Amino acid sequence: MAYYRIVWSLSTTSDMDVVMRNWIFGLLLCLGAVVTAAEQPQVAQAEFEQFLDELIQPHMDKAVLSNVSVALVYNNQLVVSRGYGFADQPNGQKLDPSQHLIRPGSVSKLLTWTAVMQLVEQGLIDLDADINNYLDFTIPSHPSGPVTMRHLMTHRAGFEDVLRDLMATSPEQLVSNEEWLKRWVPQRVFAAGTVPAYSNYGAALAGYIVERVSKVPFEHYIEQHIFQPLGMKNSSFRQPVSDALAGQIAKIYDISGEKQVPYDYISPIPAGSLSATAQDMGLFMAAFLADAAPLLSAKSRDLMLSYSAPHVDGVPSMSLGFIRADEQAQQIWGHSGNTRTYHSHLMLIPEVGAGLFVSIGSAAGRAQAYELRQALNTAFIKKYLPAKAIETLLHSDPAGAKQRADEVAGYYQNSRTSFSTLLAVLQPLYRLKVTATETGDLILAGYNKADNTPWLWREIQPYLWQQHGGQDKLSAWVKPNQSVMLNIGALAAVQSWNKVHPLANAAVLVPVWCSALVILLLAVLKLPYLWFRYKKLWLQQTGAIAVIAVACCALALFAGLALLNQALDGIYSFAPSDLLIRAAQLLCFLAVIGMLPAWLLLKQSIASGIWLQRIQHGLTLLAFLFIASYLAVYNLWSVQLYY
Repeated sequence: MAYYRIVWSLSTTSDMDVVMRNWIFGLLLCLGAVVTAAEQPQVAQAEFEQFLDELIQPHMDKAVLSNVSVALVYNNQLVVSRGYGFADQPNGQKLDPSQHLIRPGSVSKLLTWTAVMQLVEQGLIDLDADINNYLDFTIPSHPSGPVTMRHLMTHRAGFEDVLRDLMATSPEQLVSNEEWLKRWVPQRVFAAGTVPAYSNYGAALAGYIVERVSKVPFEHYIEQHIFQPLGMKNSSFRQPVSDALAGQIAKIYDISGEKQVPYDYISPIPAGSLSATAQDMGLFMAAFLADAAPLLSAKSRDLMLSYSAPHVDGVPSMSLGFIRADEQAQQIWGHSGNTRTYHSHLMLIPEVGAGLFVSIGSAAGRAQAYELRQALNTAFIKKYLPAKAIETLLHSDPAGAKQRADEVAGYYQNSRTSFSTLLAVLQPLYRLKVTATETGDLILAGYNKADNTPWLWREIQPYLWQQHGGQDKLSAWVKPNQSVMLNIGALAAVQSWNKVHPLANAAVLVPVWCSALVILLLAVLKLPYLWFRYKKLWLQQTGAIAVIAVACCALALFAGLALLNQALDGIYSFAPSDLLIRAAQLLCFLAVIGMLPAWLLLKQSIASGIWLQRIQHGLTLLAFLFIASYLAVYNLWSVQLYY
């Protein structure tokens, strides 16, 4: 749910181990031999359990992770589900992958998209029709045309990001999916179908359409048409879960093992509120891989997987709901999900009928969870895909590589962000710097190797770069108006980076901000200086009131910025108090008012002919002007508190 990195660890640098080859060979022999059906899974299960234990147990010994749930599918069948760690640490209760419910986060969306495709199959939803046809409220028009279900399923509806009330810590704080959708419709900031911008709002819309078209509450629809047919008895989209399942929820504790972390409630239910066991998720994967699909016809299932949103070959793309990556001439589909306490990933390799689901519970070990998730994904792919050494790729066109690298170099804004709300004030802090080297390679700030040295991205064909010595790729779309859009690595399918003006970035704006704040701080410190030097006499001087007004406005601005920082801290998880935001807005507005006394002081200093005062008051005016302009341009004073 929350803003996340989808970890596709597409490493394929070694052969399948000998044991795995022998197992496959033995399986083929079993097809013609007299062997009981019970004997085959026992062999497979023991081997797969060993495979998982050897990978996961060393990470559990670090005592940072609370629990890990895994399900593994092979030959279209669930062969093993495995649990590690605790479902209730203080009481010593071990995690049971068949009984204990974890939170897969945005992996939930795969069930939502499956429900959509069931209704498409029945002719009740048209993938390319205006979704307003199915809604009882209106998605605003856009010059690019209407939003369709295909746009929602590929995260290309063009919506800005929505965060408010995404998560809660109690059922009382929850907002219904319908209310969450209707109270504020985010702006369509991109042309429909053109820019990948991951959207929980879009997934929530799709679930609401399922509810309206089927005339059944979304949670009930999933129970009737997905859980029951598959025997997923320990799964639920309801919040809170039923009394029958409430005692099966795995608990996450802080690193001390004493304080329980609150359960995450998700307002846009279709986007991420699933609670499920690893075993149930294995049943879902097996159903999706089976030729006789119990959820969808083979035609609908294949349509869901075969469609590909516009993209550059070599980088991950969106199918209908799944993220698709090409590896070793085979295709891998999957989706990740992150809540505050769970980091999950589901991966399918239809070519060999294999699937992997992993969910890692941890209150403080996000980095360790990602490390394990990546290691497991890498080992899984190595085990099932033919080996292929990573080649050192050369420039496809050395003469033009430098020119294209220079064209792409600059600063970029993430497509998954807020544009029209007060959260836009954070935009410049998270912009990506891309630098071109003399040899035509690219360097991306923050994209570093394990030794903290930057990756070099080397061009392998025009406008397509690959990590030199790695596997992630970067594509650039240069549009006729010379705007540039980058799609990078694992996240290329669901978000892009769009080039911005070189002055609109943190490298420029942060120093200017710091300078402005220092200037205003000096204006504040001028008051005690004048008092101690001249006592009450300076109050009789011309402009004394203006000096006091400037200092008061500056102090109020500092207080407003402090409140704003407090309000925005953690906003990606939980909404701050509206009163806190309003207070910050009001105090920051003093930057606008402060321009008036600053202008009066500058005017007075011009008349007096004292150059030092002219410089001082001129800089003070410019400081107020810059801060007020920035806050206005980036929507701090938004009247609506939706974001």
